[in-house]
Amino acid sequence: MGKARADPLASLTDRERSVLALMAEGLSSTAIAGRLFLSEGAIGKYTTTIFAKLGLAAAAAAAADDHQPPRPRRSGRHGSAAAGARTCRPGRSRGRVRRLSPG
Repeated sequence: MGKARADPLASLTDRERSVLALMAEGLSSTAIAGRLFLSEGAIGKYTTTIFAKLGLAAAAAAAADDHQPPRPRRSGRHGSAAAGARTCRPGRSRGRVRRLSPG
């Protein structure tokens, strides 16, 4: 006959198996993190590692994106102000952008 195929789950740690089991139940990263008392970032790392160990590298990237919380949008001084413009503190500018003259 041929060689016996090794169990791919044998390479997973106990924690990785726990994460995988909860993923199989359909829980989100937030729910998994809550159940296992871990951060969502840790769950993302476990997810990536699990898929890589199982030979699903392409799925690992997609799953990591799916299981991450949305990033907050940048606004204010660093994100929305035009180049060379500064804004006043909230409440003082009344939503207007004030340009400071050079010099």
